[in-house]
Amino acid sequence: RYLPVRAGPPSSLSPSANAFAVNREGRRIQLDRVTALTLPDNPPPTMLLFIAPSQPAETGKLDSVPDTDRTIIELQGNRTFCRHLALQIPAEKRLYLVASNGDRPHLLGNLALRGMATPQTENGGDFFLEGLLLDGQLTVLPGNLQRLQIHHATLVPAAGGLVAQKAEYELVDHHRDDVTLLTLVLYSLTLLRRLLRVGLADKGLTTLERIGQMTQILQQQLLTLVEGLHYVWRRSYCPPTERRTRMKMSKMKIAKVKTTKRAGRSANLLLPRSISMKTMPC
Repeated sequence: RYLPVRAGPPSSLSPSANAFAVNREGRRIQLDRVTALTLPDNPPPTMLLFIAPSQPAETGKLDSVPDTDRTIIELQGNRTFCRHLALQIPAEKRLYLVASNGDRPHLLGNLALRGMATPQTENGGDFFLEGLLLDGQLTVLPGNLQRLQIHHATLVPAAGGLVAQKAEYELVDHHRDDVTLLTLVLYSLTLLRRLLRVGLADKGLTTLERIGQMTQILQQQLLTLVEGLHYVWRRSYCPPTERRTRMKMSKMKIAKVKTTKRAGRSANLLLPRSISMKTMPC
């Protein structure tokens, strides 16, 4: 934003008759108040006066955003934003905090993120940070945030850097002996339900987008299902006492071998008489 002005008497500044203020799109804006400025001893005949919008201290709070799949928060101008931000990302939503084209905003404060998805949710929320200088700590709070992507942004290590706190819902890694055929059947039904939900959901997605989401689910879950089926098949084929690969070494009979070196000295080597290895088919 700029305002063409002209120099009047020394140490004073007054708008010219044809002066007006415009925003970054070139549209005229109305100034609410006039601020006096002090000029240097030898002021230039023409200057560009940059105007930065100001807000009261209690304003500028980011409130709830519309219920859309993707929301973009754009920071404009190469200015410093002195705020601590705490953002909550709902399930299956994408939130972008980006800099305006060509600008490099400076966020002086901490940024906290929390994913609001539950373990029963198909896809957690995503957060994208792009083009900002974050002079504070970026914290991923306990929750279920599916993805955090930082692109063309700068984090200041001395200000805290990136911290990911412990997840609210821990992933339980069950022992393989707890895997049963019933568990795999339920897992298969759950996978089928997820595929049907993506394929039949009315979210305005194109056919290619639906196929892409279904392929991503298959890539993530199908390998686990195949490994589980293979494990159950091995357990049913081989008895528990014969599943291990055994190696037996027979009683080692010590043989003293005398070798003569050029220097006339001898060395004693301890060698096993025989080694037997027995391998079971499973």
